[in-house]
Amino acid sequence: MDQNATLTIVAVQRNLVARSREANLHGFEVQLHEVTTSVDVVLLPEMFPSSYIANATNHAESTDGPSLQWMRRIAWERDALVCGSIAT
Repeated sequence: MDQNATLTIVAVQRNLVARSREANLHGFEVQLHEVTTSVDVVLLPEMFPSSYIANATNHAESTDGPSLQWMRRIAWERDALVCGSIAT
């Protein structure tokens, strides 16, 4: 690996809508479309699909749930590592 290589990281932050995965994923997608440069890593906030909620287990997803499918699609489209956490 070239020791002078550059790793480009984008950290995405927004006000989350509690218990609204669809609104949150859409909002992050809009923000990511505004990033026109190539990135290597996309950092999402902790619990990005639903925000912190008291009964997170009620909003838990399987390992092939909509949020992880969304993360995989974004990773494939951007050819980047996508990092974030969800309730499972």
